[in-house]
Amino acid sequence: MRRILRTLATAAVLGAGAAAQPTEGNIVFTTTSGLFYVPADLSTSGSVWPGMGIGGLRLQSVKTEYANNGIVGGDANGRVFSVGVSGGISQIAQYNTGFATALDLDNDDRYMCATGVAGLTAVGLAGGISLINPLAGATANGICRNLRNGRWAVVTSSTSPYLGELNFDGSALNRIAVLPAAASGVCYMPDLDTYAVTLLSTSTPLQIYRSNGSLARSIWLPTDVTGNCCTYDTRTRQLYVGTTQGVIYRLDNLGQFVGRRSTGRGSISGIDVFGDQRVSVRTPATGPAQARVNLRFRASGGRSYCMALSLSMSNGVSIPGAGTLQMQPDTLFFLTACGGLPFFTSGFTGTLSVSGSATASFTLPGHIPVGTPVHVSAVAIDPAAPGGIAIGNTETVIQH
Repeated sequence: MRRILRTLATAAVLGAGAAAQPTEGNIVFTTTSGLFYVPADLSTSGSVWPGMGIGGLRLQSVKTEYANNGIVGGDANGRVFSVGVSGGISQIAQYNTGFATALDLDNDDRYMCATGVAGLTAVGLAGGISLINPLAGATANGICRNLRNGRWAVVTSSTSPYLGELNFDGSALNRIAVLPAAASGVCYMPDLDTYAVTLLSTSTPLQIYRSNGSLARSIWLPTDVTGNCCTYDTRTRQLYVGTTQGVIYRLDNLGQFVGRRSTGRGSISGIDVFGDQRVSVRTPATGPAQARVNLRFRASGGRSYCMALSLSMSNGVSIPGAGTLQMQPDTLFFLTACGGLPFFTSGFTGTLSVSGSATASFTLPGHIPVGTPVHVSAVAIDPAAPGGIAIGNTETVIQH
């Protein structure tokens, strides 16, 4: 009887106009009609992001804001916004370097933005903008982090479009592949060390490149579409592609078709997996110092958790039924996976708060070279999660 009453009460609240909120693993996407989310299995065409006025926010790009559990996105007027999980919009920055065509979080409270005019721009969450690399005047249309080497990958729509990599600070551009058409999006798939690149071409809307720049495969999508953006869920090893025709495709990491959904919302300009990493890191710019780690497992409040670090990653550590830890079991992994190291780590085991949050930290030794990737993973023991374990991953780089 109590369960029935709770169900009726919930239905009454929803019927009164309360907006449902996205959950971990949902696919967040933005179109000319606004900001939406769908289940990971693409079983529905899309729910409007909760909150007053959010449906009219027309962003060019979208990325989960891990620490704050919302999203951040850029628009065609050079503005970057933060949008809360239950609504509420705050403007982070305003700049004059063209569209914020794509962005990614570098886990040091900055967003790296690929812009429509100048190239690569860094935007601080508390304000402040700097042009990192003009990319020789090329229009940068996509950006992501290579989780193995810590470098940024960008794709362009210039006269001679290319896939390139830059150092963690945006310097030293290396064009690793010439693209057959203008590119609009890129994401990294760490388990196979490959990039998925969406192209503004109906003949080759999606291509997979190895990190050395060689073409692994061209992927034909089931209908005549143009690839516009893509994202990869490292836990489930699923690739999601948004198209200019408003269709979302779900593929595996080899590019095999899994499913599709026509959203009916217009051209999809940005796409991401909501709350997929569940871990964020803030790395200080000087050292030795402590890096702060924020955990946010929304669906696992009150559960036990543990963390580990690694300095390397290959195919990751697969946990049957649950997903993949983005790290290689190296010496640092085994030293930190059983509760941490005294005087080096803090809070590596414990209990999540009712809201699913926790904080931890680790010391950054001064001798580690600048740009070194550090992989951070956490698991929550949760019987309700797939495989009984909820996984969170992220990566940062040493900057001092």
